[in-house]
Amino acid sequence: MRIGVMGTGLMAERALEGFAAAGIDCVALLHRPGSQSRATELASRFGVGAIDVDQDRFLARSDLDAVYVALVNVAHAAAARAVLLAGKHALVEKPFTSTVAEAVEVAALAKERGLMVWEAIMPRYAPTLPEVKESVAELGDLRFAYANYSQRSSRYDRFLAGETPPVFDPALSGGALYDINVYNVHLVTLLLGQPDAVTYRATRLRGIDTSGVLSLEYPAATAVCVGAKDSQSPPGLLIQGTRGYLRMESLPHEVSGITVVTDRSRTIVAAPVEHPMVPELTACAAMFESGDFTRCYADLDASVAVMGLLETARLQAGIRFGADTPCLLYTSPSPRDG
Repeated sequence: MRIGVMGTGLMAERALEGFAAAGIDCVALLHRPGSQSRATELASRFGVGAIDVDQDRFLARSDLDAVYVALVNVAHAAAARAVLLAGKHALVEKPFTSTVAEAVEVAALAKERGLMVWEAIMPRYAPTLPEVKESVAELGDLRFAYANYSQRSSRYDRFLAGETPPVFDPALSGGALYDINVYNVHLVTLLLGQPDAVTYRATRLRGIDTSGVLSLEYPAATAVCVGAKDSQSPPGLLIQGTRGYLRMESLPHEVSGITVVTDRSRTIVAAPVEHPMVPELTACAAMFESGDFTRCYADLDASVAVMGLLETARLQAGIRFGADTPCLLYTSPSPRDG
């Protein structure tokens, strides 16, 4: 799979590191007019054959099979549409889109044109995930799950000082839920399935959630997902049932360092990889090479479902994005910004 990258920011750099580690050829890099020097530096460092500032010319390249969308959150949907309309496959940085309507549209366009679209969400492709799923099935009737990913942002002090970095900008679809808690939501729904209901209690400042607690309600269990950009604590996952429990001490995208306590207690540790994105990039490349649209579209449908949960949660908490349309805006009284 020959891939190109849209963007020159931190996620683009991490993606380029992942491609290099996974042995995937990155042939071109699209940059903004003011980012040529950064694009040149990245291309030189990672052996990218070309840089371009013109999106149409970039997408028309005959040596491009797929494009990694590493742009600011609000631009994900429009970029994915452009990639698909150009006849290329798309790998979109998380969160997949800003709204569920955008997610539905992108998924429909991909299926209509017979193209692949993946959300770059690492827990989905963790090599340990099948064993973890089997372990959860051994826990009996599930009662409770708790997932925490809290990492104080290096940009939080700037935000407190009055600046609005993209990660804290509602106009750009930022916030803790979409930036960091999204990993927890994907992991929990991968293991427990889609919930019956969702609620979100957020710490809000200037219209955006700097941290929050998301509750997912199941018929006989509740899952709590904690995500914070304004504070920090050790990450982890705990799932308990009537026959035992599972505890994970790694970051949610690593799916490692797991202890299973049942009648056959054991540990699950992921094999070391050169870069954390290698498993997902390798999985997506394998789907492309084999033409496995069934797996790709199942993953795509799961991304759409998660976007529905995220949108419901944030609108319920009174968090409105620039990408929202009037008909989607949550109209109930919202909590005052703190």
